[in-house]
Amino acid sequence: MVSFKEFTLLENKVSLLEEGGVAGHMSHIYDNWDLSFSQIKDILTKASQGQLQGTEKTDGQNLYISYSVKESRAKAARNKGDIKNGGMTVPELRQKFAGRGAIEDTFGDALRIFEKAVRALSPQQQTKIFGPDTDIWYNAEVMDPRSSNVINYDKKTLAIHQVGHAMYDKQTGEPTDVNVSKNVAVLDNALNDMQEAIQDENYHIIKNAVRNLEALSNDSALRVAIQNLDTLLSREGLDESITIKDYIKKKIWDYLSKKLPKEVLQLVGNDLVQRMMGEGGSISSIAKVLPPEYKQQVKDIVKDDKKVIKNAVYPIEDIIHDFAVEILKSVQSAYIINNQKEVKRLKNEVARAIKLIQSSNNEIAHEVLKQQLKKLKSVDKINSAIEGFVFDYDGHSYKMTGNFAPVNQILGLFRYGRAGVKPEEFK
Repeated sequence: MVSFKEFTLLENKVSLLEEGGVAGHMSHIYDNWDLSFSQIKDILTKASQGQLQGTEKTDGQNLYISYSVKESRAKAARNKGDIKNGGMTVPELRQKFAGRGAIEDTFGDALRIFEKAVRALSPQQQTKIFGPDTDIWYNAEVMDPRSSNVINYDKKTLAIHQVGHAMYDKQTGEPTDVNVSKNVAVLDNALNDMQEAIQDENYHIIKNAVRNLEALSNDSALRVAIQNLDTLLSREGLDESITIKDYIKKKIWDYLSKKLPKEVLQLVGNDLVQRMMGEGGSISSIAKVLPPEYKQQVKDIVKDDKKVIKNAVYPIEDIIHDFAVEILKSVQSAYIINNQKEVKRLKNEVARAIKLIQSSNNEIAHEVLKQQLKKLKSVDKINSAIEGFVFDYDGHSYKMTGNFAPVNQILGLFRYGRAGVKPEEFK
């Protein structure tokens, strides 16, 4: 077998973006392949000791908001095209979601009330916050009991996130490099006045509060996580200085070593790893140097690249997931009056969904449920009413989501079905 060390490690840049329609997708820890295992341990240790600072990740509807002082109207955006078009007014936003049930009122009311709150400020304040004509956009989340997803919130709230705000180029819809921290500070100082202006609306406009993860009462969850990471590395003959990217490449190399003879691996192994990692190279150029009898086999291997990588990352994902479940169980949502009551409701709803999916005759549904239960472990592991926790580490933003992801997948399958699965099969 050819040694893993014989092929060159290649760079793999992973973009880490703030969650939301305009801003993109926020990464889990294991999504950043440039993180070393020692850094992963450091993150988990900081979390266990109550040293991670961040914000609650909410299960609402993302909305970018701004205001045109020139037109005296609030504007909303769900994507970069909306920003290029100048944003949507209240009627335009409602029209975009017309016929989609409560979501039309959820978004429409949020922007209307936000507009009312901003109009209570002086034109000078408005300009300092938004620029003269929707120049600066704010990353926000709408939580409304009328349009809940997985978690049921008690209050109608427009929560402005701590990050993700920017001045956008109206021609490209892309964020500029302009520092908007002073504009954000003016908005922060104006929030009390804005809230007073909407006292009659039974609505809250707030800033998503910064908080520390509460330290665990003991370090057992941390010790288990670190021990499992060490076992993973030891099994592969690696140490904690390597990155997730290095680990994945080792696993791909091992996979190829089982599939291909030594002489073929020596010939194209490096190129195949690079190709499967998405770092360049084409299957046609690889196939040119292969003996004819191996060309189709190599093509079939490359077709399975996503599955191979998913299987390689899963053990890391599972270790971090189990730790996150433990660290988040003591975190209370700021937007739910009775967190324990909501946890109980989630448990009951998921238990019912599992029972009905299992009693169906749909094999696709059974396989989806099997995969999600592998991560959930047990309904009793549903122990938090928050979607997750967002934090910064070494210049990047990450999220810990505990069992929200499998709960979301199970309830989504049960309520809405998916390709090859109809929800009425579970009635």
